[in-house]
Amino acid sequence: MLQLQLFRKDFPHCRISLPDRRFVQELKNFPDLPSKSMTLLELLTFIHEKELAEIYPNQRTALRIGLTLPVTLAEAERSFSKLKLIKTYLRSTMSQERLSGLAIISINHTVAQQISYDDVIDDFASKKARKVKF
Repeated sequence: MLQLQLFRKDFPHCRISLPDRRFVQELKNFPDLPSKSMTLLELLTFIHEKELAEIYPNQRTALRIGLTLPVTLAEAERSFSKLKLIKTYLRSTMSQERLSGLAIISINHTVAQQISYDDVIDDFASKKARKVKF
């Protein structure tokens, strides 16, 4: 609530709209948390485990947005530079879906290195098998 008070002092001509009032009311009514130092992910998990998502839709939305924001500006810049490298290399010979997939793999290359290619190939082969067994 302190943030709201500071907001009113900084912007005296600004009025809180109806959705903002609902958000403030939800904050006032939010249940006591098991820990005061919860991460955003832990808080979102808490809301889903206690089935509070319908009661606190604005908090859930704010938490989901907060979890998708890049931690640093460098992270967002790295994403764009990787995309530029991929586009330069392959130009426009691929679909948007494939470009997005390659960008994700390139940005998260440490995770991609841990994937077993044999497992991926076996999984692909089992899904795309065209032989009919009699």
